[in-house]
Order: sequence, then C-alpha cells, then structure tokens
Amino acid sequence: MKIDLHCHTMKVKSGDSVKRNIDADTFVRKINNAEVKIVAITNHNLFDINQYNNFTQKANNEFQIWPGIELDINDIENKRGHLIVIANPAIVEEFHKTTLELINGIHPDTFSADIEKVIEKFNSKDVIYIAHSGGKKQSLTDETIKKIDFIIKEKYRLFKEPSNFKTLSIMSNVGFKVIIGSDVSDWDKYNDFKFAELKLKIDSFEQFILLSKKDVGTVKTLLEKKQKQDLQIKVSIDNNKKVDMSIPIYNDVNILFGAKGTGKTAILLGLNDKYNNDGGDISFYAAKDSDSIIDNMLKENKGERSLKKLNLEYLKTCFEDIKKWRETTFTEIKQYINYCETKNFNTNKNNLKITIMRKLNNITPKKYRAEKEVLSIIEDIINNYKKIGLKEILKSKELIELTNINNKIFKSIEEKLKKEYIEYLSKEFTNNCITKIKERADIYTTSKSLPNSTGFLDFAKNRLVLKINIDRILVGFNEAKIEEKTKVGELDNNKCIYLKTIYKAYSKGDNGFKYGKHNKNLKPIFEIISKIKENYFESINDDMMKLIALIIDENIDFEDFVGIKKSFVNQDDAEYTPSDGEKIMLVLHKALMANKQIYILDEPERSLGNSFINDVVLPRINDIAREGKTVIIATHNANIAVRSLPFVSILKDYNNGKYNTYIGNPFTNKLINTENEIDVKDWKDESMRILEGGKEAFNEREDIYESR
Repeated sequence: MKIDLHCHTMKVKSGDSVKRNIDADTFVRKINNAEVKIVAITNHNLFDINQYNNFTQKANNEFQIWPGIELDINDIENKRGHLIVIANPAIVEEFHKTTLELINGIHPDTFSADIEKVIEKFNSKDVIYIAHSGGKKQSLTDETIKKIDFIIKEKYRLFKEPSNFKTLSIMSNVGFKVIIGSDVSDWDKYNDFKFAELKLKIDSFEQFILLSKKDVGTVKTLLEKKQKQDLQIKVSIDNNKKVDMSIPIYNDVNILFGAKGTGKTAILLGLNDKYNNDGGDISFYAAKDSDSIIDNMLKENKGERSLKKLNLEYLKTCFEDIKKWRETTFTEIKQYINYCETKNFNTNKNNLKITIMRKLNNITPKKYRAEKEVLSIIEDIINNYKKIGLKEILKSKELIELTNINNKIFKSIEEKLKKEYIEYLSKEFTNNCITKIKERADIYTTSKSLPNSTGFLDFAKNRLVLKINIDRILVGFNEAKIEEKTKVGELDNNKCIYLKTIYKAYSKGDNGFKYGKHNKNLKPIFEIISKIKENYFESINDDMMKLIALIIDENIDFEDFVGIKKSFVNQDDAEYTPSDGEKIMLVLHKALMANKQIYILDEPERSLGNSFINDVVLPRINDIAREGKTVIIATHNANIAVRSLPFVSILKDYNNGKYNTYIGNPFTNKLINTENEIDVKDWKDESMRILEGGKEAFNEREDIYESR
C-alpha cells in the first residue's frame, strides 16, 4: 500500500518551485496513476482548507487525503529546521483553526516557531509529527528531536524523515521511526518517485496510529485481511520420528529462523510435502542442491531429442523406404530368345494372345497415400470445428451452410479417392493375373511367353527412389541445426548467464555433441549412405544390404541421429563456467524467477554476498509478496529475515533437551510458544541474538530497518 506523507500542492514560499502548483483534477490523476492510497498535503507554513476540501471532493474516496503542514522550527542551536504535522482528517476544521492561531498571519517566508509552542498547540490533537533528520535539508538536530520526543504525550506519534530512501516500506522493525515522502517539487516527475509502502493495508488515520503503536488487536485484524492457511504438517525430528505441527502461513513472506540444528529444514520439508500432496504449484530451493541442479541443466531431458525439433520427421519415411529397398533385375536376353524361338509352337496359345500381353500402367501407392492424407486433413478440420464451439461465433444458418460446404468437399474427395483406389486395385489385380497366367501357360505348353518388360524402367525407378531418399537424408544431416538460449539467472553486476542448447543432425567431425544410444552405429551408417550416393550407377547391392542390416539388426531409432550440445554462455555468447558460488546464485535466481504460487527457500543466503542478497534476492522476494504469492524462507541472515518484513516469523529454539516453536511477527514484536502461550519472547531481541551478525550487525542495518 503506497503512501506519501510529505506532498506539496502549491508554491507558498518565495524559494518554492512554481511546478509545485497543481489543480484538483491533475492532482487526482497523478495520485491514481502512481497508485498512492494515502497522501498528506504538507505545504510550507500554510494549510489551505479550501484547497484541501476541493481535492478531497475530487478524489471521491479513491484514496485518502490527510491534512498537514510543514513548519519552520527554531531548534535548540538556533538553527532553522522543518517539522511536518499531519492530522486526522476527522479533525480537519480543528486542525485548520490551530494552524491559523500558530502562524498568526505571519508570511510563510518569515514564519518560524519554537518547538515548545508547536507541541503546546498540537499535543492534545490527533496528529503525528515527522521531523527532518539524517542529513535531509533543514534537518532538526538530534537534541531537538529528543526534546520533541520528551515533551509529546505519545512517543509513537513521532517519526523521522531522512535524506535517502532505501526501501519501499515504512514498517519499522524497531518502532516505526522513519517515513519518507515525495517532497514533490515538480509534478511532471511525480510518478518517477519510489514511494514508501505500508506492509499492512490500513483504512484510516486511526488504524495508522494503532499500527504505529503496535496495538495487538489492530495488527491481528490487519493480518487477518491477508489470506492465511493454518497448515497441518508432519515434521521429522530425532531418528526420523514424525510429529504433527500446525503452521500459520500467509500469502506473503513467512520466515523460519533459529540456531543451527533446531529443525528449520524439517519444517520446510514438511511444508513442501504438504503442498505437493495438495497439488500445490511450488518452486523449492535448497542451496545444497545447487551442484546437482546445474549438472542436470547440462544433461539431456526426456523427449528432448526429436526429429520434429529439426523439421526432419520426413527422414523416418526415408529410412522406412530404405529398409524395404531391394534391387530389381533386368530381363535376360535369353528370355526374349526363348520367346522368339517358341512363339509358334502352340497355335491355341497364340490365338489367345496370352503370350504377348503387357502389364497396365498404374498409379503408385505413394500417390494414393498422399491423396488419402488430404482427405484426413479435411476430416480433422471438420472435427476441430466442433471443438472450438462455432455456435458461439456463427449464426444457425451460417453454421449449417459451413457444415454443408465441408461435407461436400469431403464427399467429393472421398468419391475421387474411392474411384482411384478401385482403379489402382483393378490394375494391380489385372497385372498380377497377367503374370500368373503367363507363368501357368508356360508350364503347360512348350512355348514361352513374351516377357512383361525389359525391367529397365523398374530398375531405373527403383534406383531413382533410392537416390531421392539418400539425397534427402544427406541434405537433412548437413543443413539441420538450431540454437536455443534460455536465461538461467543473474550474477553480481547484472551479469546474465544463459543455457545454450544446439540441436544438430549427425555429420562428420561433430565435437561435443551427444547422440542417441546407438551412437557407435551412426558413423558406419553415415559412411555407407555417403558411399552409395557416389555410386548410384554402379553395383550398390552389397552396400545396401549392409545398410539395411545395420538399421534393422541394431534397431536404430532415428532420433539417435539428432545431436545435442549444451553449455553455459554469458551475454556475449562466450562459453562460461560458473564457480561454486555462482552456481548457487544461478539456481537461486532461477527458483525465484519461476512463475509459481509458492516459493520455499532453504538458506538462500548460503555462500552469497550481501550485495547479491540486497540487489537481487530481496527485491525479487518483495515483488513475489506484492503479487499475493506465498514465500517461506528458512534463514540465518538478518537482511532476509528482517528486511523482508515477514507476516509470520517462526522461531525454532532448543532448550534443556526440548525443541520449542515460537510464532509471531515484527509488527507486534512478539513470539509466542505454540505449546505455552505464557512463554513469550521479544521478536527484536531474538532476531538480534540469533540472526547472522548478532546485535552489532542488526544495529548497523537499523537505518534500513527503520526506513521500512
């Protein structure tokens, strides 16, 4: 939920930019475009109630507008600093009256007030204070801020506004001390600002106050607005004994932390089993698995080796034709001599003209198969029409017309196919009859029939079909090659690593390519095919028999001829071998970038530097959480455990021979024993005690935590 509690809407002081001026319509459009849900108008030394009411009316409850003012303050060292005061919209009239009394007609350029006077005016009002601090222009001194903290009634109403913006959330792990607003000076650039973001969505100023106070009831109510599951899981403990455990999991960030050996990984595995059994969409990461995952990326996947990928499916038909190929023979001259010498031996036979009958020309089976395939395509089209629900697209009359046209086309092709098939079978039957009649007539007479043909045409056709198949195979082998690159992940300094996969049909001299299980037989097959191509017009029968024997006897799968070569490359396409630490970066990045609903991460910080965690891991975790997805992390790292602002923190603790589980969150700052509600731990204290780096590291990061 984006908020902006330091927003200017007009040029007030002479030093202000004129680009701070904005009309109500543009203001509403800009705020909505930026998706800001709470905005406070805080002009210098002026609260314009007329403008406030106009803007509020135009906003029409699309977002909340809170009344405020940015005051010039005389601090303890007689320097001028700025203090923002923001009021509950419910008391806007009272707030307006108070600001008028305080400023008392003094021009905004010259107005300034002592801190005691300001607090006196607002101390009894429902307001919050935001002091410029931490190097920001017009910062109040630390002593002045301490004085404000001392004299205001409710300490949780005081915030600081530092000069830098390091995160997108104002939820602080140490007490909601810091808020950063846009301080807009040019409305044309408003959408470029990185806005503060509330982790919990609030509906009112009152809820904001209760949340900053860490009111348990309010936090519980806001948490319950988030989707939550109380998962019943089985967890392995000592000697693989299984125990039942209930874990509350939000569709946001959930953190498991604790000393080593306290069972965090066991809970993750129990959650993983639970989600898998329920059919969950999971991305699971464990640092210890990185090496095997990287190695598996370089291995062939099931079904990856495919002729279809290289558009070489036709090779199967080529090889099938080759397996059936047999050399045809010429008709011997002796048969013609026998015919000539004996043709007049039998008058009845000559009168029947049986001995001189010729075979009929016939279409080839391939031509028939091709036409049959066309018929199958038309049939598929008709069936697919039924699947896509044409009733929702076409009118009833149009649907009937389309159906009739398709049926007409189908029947026309079907009738043609039937006629051609009958003709083909008739001629084939006739030719077989001619051959058989001649053979029988020759047996029972002393004369010999005229041979059906010289055999040369069949020989030439047979060799030509073989040549076509051989040429298609060799062309396919030589030309078929594709490359694919998929992003594996990112390393430090925005360096991207890709998995490059090359698919290539078999050819000589392929280095680094892995072929199928019959790899040893591919070379002799390739050599025989190449030899046959060079000797089409010579005797090739022996070579063909060897080739056929290799294909049939070794049960060659034609996918074996597809070679695969995998390697990692950088953005310049140069081969890259990731180090052990880089393997972890890549696998973690891959797991985080997977489009899943649930992300389970076991020690994502292992072997990684803080820069990678801060620049890559945490932003991605926050993005996933904003998408309403579930992230569950077991970690020892303070950056991850604290800066991700988990909705649930699960502390695993081992004490006096017993494993205890504490559940809580940073918003209430409490961790409660699941078996004893009286046993409560301080969330912040436990985080500093257990998480990597201890208290010193935690305090070093405090400016980051506070800015959340």
